[in-house]
Amino acid sequence: MPKYAFEREARDIDSKPGTRLIDTMKTGDLASPITWFRPNQTAWRYAIPDPVQPDRFSLIALYFDREPSAYMVDTDCSERRLYFAGLDEPATAPELRDVLGRPVKSGDGRFYRMIEGDQTQDGKLISAFCDTDWKVERTELRTLQG
Repeated sequence: MPKYAFEREARDIDSKPGTRLIDTMKTGDLASPITWFRPNQTAWRYAIPDPVQPDRFSLIALYFDREPSAYMVDTDCSERRLYFAGLDEPATAPELRDVLGRPVKSGDGRFYRMIEGDQTQDGKLISAFCDTDWKVERTELRTLQG
């Protein structure tokens, strides 16, 4: 798929209810002079708030040159920290839990597990999650769930 087509498809995700674009990255290519003047957006990160847990989000990252990735993110805005859980973590990693204490599963039955170790604390992501009003997106999701 050409970069411009990827960019168009990635941009369309923002129109999905409950979804918000929180970050993009543009890249140029020395071998492609047109990108010197109009670089393509080749990475897009979208967030979807959990309609029940106010401190939990889904984070979807789309990249032109690799498979998309999905994470659950728990926020501690008072401490300005993010905690990530992914689907491909080792079975020894602690499972992410919902408000009732049950393990969180993906649509294909895999468990979200906490990513262990020191996680980079991206100021731009912390601001996107903690300094943003997510009422509109949560309302859209609750309306969809009926």
